[in-house]
Amino acid sequence: MPLRRTKIPASNLTVDRVMLPTLITYPADKMAVITMHKLMGLLMTNNGGIGSVRVVQAACAIGEAIEQEVRIHRFLEKTKKKKNTN
Repeated sequence: MPLRRTKIPASNLTVDRVMLPTLITYPADKMAVITMHKLMGLLMTNNGGIGSVRVVQAACAIGEAIEQEVRIHRFLEKTKKKKNTN
């Protein structure tokens, strides 16, 4: 059975329910810039000098960087709302 037709049970998903709505509405161009920046940083800092990185390591690092940016974005939106109400 091809992988694209495999269904993942909802119990196996570990998606942060608070983060998901914000992540979906986060601009794709910003996520692309974060992804490229993190990937280039990983490729340039390896010890072998070959310019390679493990896929899982890159995916985890990119995911963490995007999560941090989304949290910063949410925090800045909250502070803007507080300034506007005062």
